[in-house]
Amino acid sequence: MRFEFEKFPGKGRGYEDRASIRKSGQLGFSTGSVVHYHLKEFDGAILYYDGNNRVVGVEPVKESTDKAACALIHRPGNTYVAAKSFFDLYQIPTGPKTERYHLWRDEDSGFLIIELTKPIPKEGQVPPRKGGDLE
Repeated sequence: MRFEFEKFPGKGRGYEDRASIRKSGQLGFSTGSVVHYHLKEFDGAILYYDGNNRVVGVEPVKESTDKAACALIHRPGNTYVAAKSFFDLYQIPTGPKTERYHLWRDEDSGFLIIELTKPIPKEGQVPPRKGGDLE
């Protein structure tokens, strides 16, 4: 029997596909997102915003002549885009604490999607009730 092993990339803070909006204005990507979406292969990202649905779209780009492309910064254990001006323009809150969101790829656009209306609750935090829920 022949096995096709894949080497585990090492421990990290988790391998869920997540993005975070940090109080500094950075749009950060979890180790799982970096691995799953091959983000190390990209040097930049173009950011989009749908104000009606409060959704951020991220288009990773390898090389771009588009001046809207933001640098995708890769540091050991930290991949992010400096996006403060983006958040300021669209009045997306960046603080006082880091907010985390599930990250997924939209098959139609190819963008990575962040739904701002669906933050991931912090451990021990009860998710907000939907309107009309009874106790």
